[in-house]
Amino acid sequence: MWQVWGSQLFRFTKPRTSDDWLLTTRHINSRRLCAFLYLTVRRTRRVDQRRRLVSYGLWAREIISMRLTAHFFHKQALFWLAAILVISMLLVQGGLQRFTRAVAFLFDVQGEPVGDWAPLIFYPILRQHVLIEPPSFHGIIYQPVTDEKTAGIILVPGLHPQGVDDPRFDLLARAISRQGFTVLAPDISEFRRFRITHQAITAIVCASKFMLENVPAVDRSKVGLFGISFSAGPALIAASRAEIADKLAFVVSSGGYYHLRNPIEYVLTGVYWVDGQAVNRPPHPWARMIFALNNLDLIAPIGEQPLLEEIIRGYLRLDEVCAKEWEAELSDEGKEVLSLIIGPVQPQTYARMSNAIERTSEIAEAVSPSAALTPAALQRLQARIYLFHGARDDVIPCSETLQLAQALKERRHPAHAMLISHGVTHVDSARKEMTWYEKLTEGLRVVRFIMRLLDEK
Repeated sequence: MWQVWGSQLFRFTKPRTSDDWLLTTRHINSRRLCAFLYLTVRRTRRVDQRRRLVSYGLWAREIISMRLTAHFFHKQALFWLAAILVISMLLVQGGLQRFTRAVAFLFDVQGEPVGDWAPLIFYPILRQHVLIEPPSFHGIIYQPVTDEKTAGIILVPGLHPQGVDDPRFDLLARAISRQGFTVLAPDISEFRRFRITHQAITAIVCASKFMLENVPAVDRSKVGLFGISFSAGPALIAASRAEIADKLAFVVSSGGYYHLRNPIEYVLTGVYWVDGQAVNRPPHPWARMIFALNNLDLIAPIGEQPLLEEIIRGYLRLDEVCAKEWEAELSDEGKEVLSLIIGPVQPQTYARMSNAIERTSEIAEAVSPSAALTPAALQRLQARIYLFHGARDDVIPCSETLQLAQALKERRHPAHAMLISHGVTHVDSARKEMTWYEKLTEGLRVVRFIMRLLDEK
């Protein structure tokens, strides 16, 4: 079969003259190639072999249809290099399959179409609302359609007014589930109100117990917890609780904090520390708005707290039109305070909010992994820990994950895998700021990390 495939592939791509290399790649008759691959897959009855063939076909088609410049393609070496790469991938069957799954997930989570092969690579999924008791709060289950038991992930949203209904969060949950995981997304009211509390940690524990005890399609030996942004710290603390510590297989922290006070001070000063050296990076005002929202009684001028609250909530909902209309009703002092909250960092920003920092220091300590992940707590936690953070994060600096990794190592529970990626900010891609070489190298590092994470399936 492979000999036939190779001859067909070569016949579709072989140039007629030495000047046809570029024309061949730009005008390849991909329909004929797709038809041949489709027939080959249809004749393969075993599902695992079928998925493998689809993976090979995807990569072969993508590589031979690259639109490279004529300058390179006049040199046949690059074409043969691509051919050797395809053949090498075919020989390393297991690695190729894992690699393809990781790349497909990366495209899927960014909302980019994978093509006609999607029904054969991804699982179809069902989405349904559930009630998690006690306490009584709702969540969403994303269930892949399969007869076999699946691994499970409790995917905890960050601080956002839409909670689990945030389109970006829904896209991530669907992408994970389409890889064969059953995903439970608990809708935690505290996070919708931009608050990190003990109640939120308790809700995460309850959601984990619900997944372990009430979802029969899940293999209980393959259940993990996934925290995003400001929910990653509470997720790690919840995972160390005695009720679920020995039942979780893995825990993922994406863009989380080690000590909550550190990102608070960063968004107020624009400075964080890595290996004893100060790093200056203009912070995004998102976290500063959340901090100010919870401490307006200490920050707002007398009588203007309700109006400032509505304005800040408008910006957090991305409703800038209404927020700007309300701004006109503020006094001069109120406008000055608002500029400190939503504008660039200024020297007086920290001084204005210093009282709020001191008041929140106790709760910040209580909901931080730095205090909760004691050696005793980590001894209970048997799960593998995955740490991911964007090197260009302007909300929670990457120094937080570096400190967390160092603490885990010192407490004899080192991270199973960690990646500080230069291709990511907080939750968005930073590809526009990168060269093609940086995109390639960072992309491969991210794919390698995703491969290890998807192996939990």
